[in-house]
Amino acid sequence: MDSIEDALKYQQIRDFGFNEKEISFLDLMSKPEEEICTFLPIFYQRSNLLETVNSAQRHILSDKIAAQHFLDATGITTPTLIGVWHPIFGLTADGRPMTTTEQLIEEFSAQLKNVDHIDLIFKPRAGGCGRDIVAATIAKAPSEDITAIIDDKPEAIDVLIESLPEDPFSFHGETSQGWVIQHRVKQHPDLAYFNSSSLNSIRIGTFITRPQGGDTGEPEVLMDYACLRVGRAGSSTDNGTTGGLLVDIDIETGTLNRGRYILEFSGAYADEHPDSKLPFAGHKVPYWEEAIELCLRAAKTLPSVRSVGWDVAIAEDGPLILEGNSGWATLTPQAHDQGYLTPERRAMYESSGDPMPSTQLPPRRALPGQSKQSWALYKLRKKMGV
Repeated sequence: MDSIEDALKYQQIRDFGFNEKEISFLDLMSKPEEEICTFLPIFYQRSNLLETVNSAQRHILSDKIAAQHFLDATGITTPTLIGVWHPIFGLTADGRPMTTTEQLIEEFSAQLKNVDHIDLIFKPRAGGCGRDIVAATIAKAPSEDITAIIDDKPEAIDVLIESLPEDPFSFHGETSQGWVIQHRVKQHPDLAYFNSSSLNSIRIGTFITRPQGGDTGEPEVLMDYACLRVGRAGSSTDNGTTGGLLVDIDIETGTLNRGRYILEFSGAYADEHPDSKLPFAGHKVPYWEEAIELCLRAAKTLPSVRSVGWDVAIAEDGPLILEGNSGWATLTPQAHDQGYLTPERRAMYESSGDPMPSTQLPPRRALPGQSKQSWALYKLRKKMGV
């Protein structure tokens, strides 16, 4: 801190609910009070807002298997599912046991009936943030044995299974209870254009207005925000937590603006992909209107989960939903120097009776170690300009 004035402002912003990372990433110390209050602290979002707008239906989305079966049943396009691998709880997509290596190989063999290899994704059933996701290619050897290609060499399926983390990452801090196995989406070349090693997905937020069961009016399902995530060369994931970039999208046109790293990877802005050197600005997301329509339909399947961040992949023949996040991060819609709480969004939430943080910072208070007398003298000197 350069001065006591800075220290007091910093404490005031902390009292509003922002943590140290948010203050740095959002550059809040350089902003006036009115602008600071347009940013939504993640603490307030998680402890107040989402607890109000999202009912217990949200737990469907936290289990990747339950979510996929639910979305498939309601006609929402998702990646092709093989099943969940686990030595006790493993099941194929149609409910048959998949708890042994032999059963897993049998499923792979069925998938390889008419092709010589398949590209798959293994992800923890209760995972999040793109962590512990494993990409694998399964192929038929000349001997007709089923092998996993690891470091460009064929290996037994047992080797692949043993290479998976013993206790896969869980967003909820509990054992994930298995690995969801899906066919890897072959993404549209207009998104592979930036980086082909990662599936570069779009986060699209939806919001359902008015509390369910309200006295008057009909709920509306609205687009809320959008962002493209692009991975680095050689990475199989696109998340900011694994070094990827968050690229702003014009929600009206589907056109890209500039990108940005999260704070752990410098927090810097980027006009082009750091590896391919291809510029972001002006690039149109393919099937943009179809992606929006798909997310709005998905939102309607869970009407009491009113605020969801949908992860969308754009395949060669159109969009599909990878997963829905009822606990989406405020980082995504606020990464490009604009607060989430625009006047329009405040009005949207307030018209539904949802809680909103104040439009003013809390009163400044003495720093630890300052007596009431010294604090009063400080304010007097400040007023007198001495």
